[in-house]
Amino acid sequence: MEESAKTSCKLCRPIAIVCFWGPQPERNWKRPVLFAISIPILLLGAVVFFIPPKYTLLEMLALYLLFGFALFIGLMGIIVSILGCNKCVARAFGDAFQPVNPARTGHELPSNGRVLWAARR
Repeated sequence: MEESAKTSCKLCRPIAIVCFWGPQPERNWKRPVLFAISIPILLLGAVVFFIPPKYTLLEMLALYLLFGFALFIGLMGIIVSILGCNKCVARAFGDAFQPVNPARTGHELPSNGRVLWAARR
């Protein structure tokens, strides 16, 4: 077993499997933002399960799968933000609000010289 696996939390292994994009930079603001974003996603995922049963299970299957996925993402975000270590929080949050490196994307800086804030691709 490698050294980093010995010092990790219990969520590091499942988060590494689900969040396959690799380690991300750790920041103090990611934990509360992940928690705040996960609550509406969790509620959105739970909405479909409170729809009155006018349709059969087969007719609602695609909707159940889609909203079940949203429910899973929201629940995972809340659990990681509460119980996870900083590495797990950083990996689960990703790099959605990191500044874009124009040299890496092939784009130029705007004429005012400000850093672009967008998702890195």
